[in-house]
Amino acid sequence: MSEEVALLPLVLRGSGLGMLFLCPPSKLNVEILRIRKVFPQATLGKAIHAMLADYVVAGEYDAKAVGARHGLSDEQQVEAETLAYQGARIWDKLKSHFELPQAEAKVAGDILKVGDRAFQVAGTLDVVGGGGEHRALLLDWKSGYVDSGFAEQIGGYAYALWCTLGRPDNFEVLGVIALLRRRVYRVLKFSSADLRAFEHDLVHNVLPNAESFATGEHCVNCDLYHDCPARKVVTESTMKAMLSDSTGGSAEDAERLYVWQDRLANLTEKTKGEPGISELVREITGRVKLAKKAVASMDELLRACVKRVGDIDLGKGKVLRLAEVERKKLDPMLAWPILQGHMSTNERLAATALSIPRMLDAYAKRFARGEKGQAKKALMEILDAAGAVQLDTSLRLEVADKTLLEDEEDGTGD
Repeated sequence: MSEEVALLPLVLRGSGLGMLFLCPPSKLNVEILRIRKVFPQATLGKAIHAMLADYVVAGEYDAKAVGARHGLSDEQQVEAETLAYQGARIWDKLKSHFELPQAEAKVAGDILKVGDRAFQVAGTLDVVGGGGEHRALLLDWKSGYVDSGFAEQIGGYAYALWCTLGRPDNFEVLGVIALLRRRVYRVLKFSSADLRAFEHDLVHNVLPNAESFATGEHCVNCDLYHDCPARKVVTESTMKAMLSDSTGGSAEDAERLYVWQDRLANLTEKTKGEPGISELVREITGRVKLAKKAVASMDELLRACVKRVGDIDLGKGKVLRLAEVERKKLDPMLAWPILQGHMSTNERLAATALSIPRMLDAYAKRFARGEKGQAKKALMEILDAAGAVQLDTSLRLEVADKTLLEDEEDGTGD
């Protein structure tokens, strides 16, 4: 019984294969604490996928019902409808190539034994269909911004589909990635030989490396972020190097900072292609992202603390507080019909999230220089008159002068 339990496979989801190939422990190490956050973009993506699944199966979808089922905000509803519309147009172009298409089809690869562990690639295909006797097609909707791991993800889906079909020889799987925000699609082709090579790479080069951490830009999106030993070392060394000028850090920290500053300050268009530059800039970019996330985590902790206990006296006449900040935003349900009458589809897509600056910039592109400002003003007046412009209040963490705050409270301030 113990041997059977030991060989129960760890399921490797297709959506996580990009991260797996970058850093195997991120998906294989089951002992490190994982903290998964549910982001608004994930909810948005699920709603868009649901709309498009209905469209593939029935040729139509009820955007409002799907949005309500997924609890979308007004802003998310507008964005979901816009991106689903783009997906539907892409499917209209591709559907004739898919024989008997199915939506949300589950597939699983063969169980792969590596040492004393077992693994299985599995996932849900957004769309799958036949393409003749020796071909199958799959389609993956991308409603977000595509990362560098989409090729491994589609390769994993193709592999799982090929295994599900019985690992046929002289066969190929076409994987289509539909990039909804760019309104384009890409096609990757995998032959039977390619899929066997994919399996070999997994078994011999990726899965055996459960302890080989690889840090980089991908770390900020990893489930292991909070407890990853490699991330902690890189973040600590980065922060020490960046602060070495002011804190008198070690010689190693100072040397690291000097190399970064010297190479970046002296880089030119002619030298940016020299050996080692791409690797250096990629390393610095990854380190900076980790440092920013560390700072953001502490900033959020301070914000929560001040929200809970109120203003905190910092001494020397200063106080840490949360200050109200007002900014204008658009009510999407009121603004969208107006924008439909003033902007083309492409212009509206350029401002999908209905950010006022982005929306105005997209609208102003059709006007000549000297007319842009007046055009923006006129459109804002129309939106304002319709009640589509609202004031949104947020809280900003700031260090303020205590004397000025006391003046505001007793009415002596400006």
